Amino acid sequence: MKFTNILVVMALMLSGGLILSFTTPTTKSASKEVVRVSQNKDLDFKIVNKTGYDIKDVFIAPSDSKDWGDDVMEGEVLKNGANVDIVFHPKATSKLWDISVGWVGYDASEEVVWSKLDLSAINKLTLKYDEKTNKTWAEKE
Repeated sequence: MKFTNILVVMALMLSGGLILSFTTPTTKSASKEVVRVSQNKDLDFKIVNKTGYDIKDVFIAPSDSKDWGDDVMEGEVLKNGANVDIVFHPKATSKLWDISVGWVGYDASEEVVWSKLDLSAINKLTLKYDEKTNKTWAEKE
């Protein structure tokens, strides 16, 4: 499947007023160019879904926060085999971040959380799942 459009979504995470924007491929045809006016390239990264399942929500919050804030996917589904670019506001300064992922067709008890990720050292986070061992993991690049 070839993706020809990029959807830009802005979400306000309630913890500390962090603004996070992300882009995700869609299957609609369009020729719009996306311009990111504000971003923190040190924290920006790509999530690649190679789990075999579709992802319904992604929450990203500073590790020292007690609040996940809003789902950055805002109702979009990250299909298996697709990827999403996570672009941070320049005022995002936390060193360590937590990421929670929820799956289409599964309840909150099946969500997977990765804690204390140094996003300044990660360009791509590939999510994988092994059905035989029932293990989900993330490969960092």
